[in-house]
Parts: sequence; structure tokens; C-alpha cells
Amino acid sequence: MGLIVARACALLCLLALAACVGSPEVVGSAGVQPGSPDRPETQPFDPPARGPARGSFSAPSPHGTATEGSGPGGSAPGPAARPYEGLGTWIDIYDTEFWEHPVHTVRSMSAHDIRTIYLQSSNYDRNRPFVHPDGVEAIVDAAHRRGIDVVAWYLPGFRDLPLDLHRAVRTIRFETRQGNRFDSFALDI
Repeated sequence: MGLIVARACALLCLLALAACVGSPEVVGSAGVQPGSPDRPETQPFDPPARGPARGSFSAPSPHGTATEGSGPGGSAPGPAARPYEGLGTWIDIYDTEFWEHPVHTVRSMSAHDIRTIYLQSSNYDRNRPFVHPDGVEAIVDAAHRRGIDVVAWYLPGFRDLPLDLHRAVRTIRFETRQGNRFDSFALDI
């Protein structure tokens, strides 16, 4: 158990480092062939050109009301909690019917007052950062058209930390052709 906790901490540190200072090409060795889309050989990780997909950060003030662009006690903005509020639902990589009909899925979720979709991008056992790339794009675009937040999540294996980091960063930096991005990211540890 201690080894798993140590690996989880190491991965979180790598994610934090990559988020703060950017990262050169990140590669690993978990059975992925050189030149595959999951292992870019010459494509560095550049920061995304734009900020969050929609809106600006609102944090609660000490008096319980939201204030634009401020964090607790007037400090710099902290992590946005908005995507984690209200009714949510999960879509994992095995939900075949959802992936086959992504727009219908989001329409149904909206009709049931879903506020957040928690969407699995991939896991350590898959050979790419997005198992259903077209479905991910369709769900993110359809959800944002309906005012639904989308939180991406990835399940790391902790056997190849550079691979886990690479996939997490690719997910965080994902952007649809319409310019939509995930509202948040969660590492499933």
C-alpha cells in the first residue's frame, strides 16, 4: 500500500510540475510503439493558446457570496469548484451505447437536469490517450451547448509514470474543433 501511495504522490508531483512550468516531450515505455499518436516523437507540450472553455472563475467570498476573479480572503483565484457542484453522471470507456450516440446521450442528460458529466478519456491499459476521440469531441461540444460542465478523468497504472503524465497532460490540453475544452480534470487514484 505504501508503494502505491508513493507512486501516486510522484505522479501528482509530475502533473503539478508539468502544469507550472510546461514540459518537454514526455514519453515512456508501456508497450506503445514509437511514432504512435500516443507517443509524439517531435511534438513538444506547448501550453494551450486559450484559457478555459467558458466563463471566468467565481469564488465564494468570506460572506458566502460569489466574487469575480477572487479567491478566499481576497487572494489569487483557487481551483474552481463549479464543475463539481450539482447533479452529475459518469461516462466510462466501456459505456458503448453512450459512445455510439453521444449527442443523444447529452440531450437525455440535459433533460434530466445533469449539471456535470464525468468523462473517462482512457486508462493505463489502452494504447492511446482517448479511447473514443470522436465521441469525446461530440460530448464536450454538445454538453457546452447545453450549459453542462465536463470533467475529464484518467485512470493511471503507476507502472509507467511518464506515460501516465503524457496522457493526463494530453487530456488537460484537449480542445475540440469548435474551441471547447474540459472544464476540469480528475486523476482517478
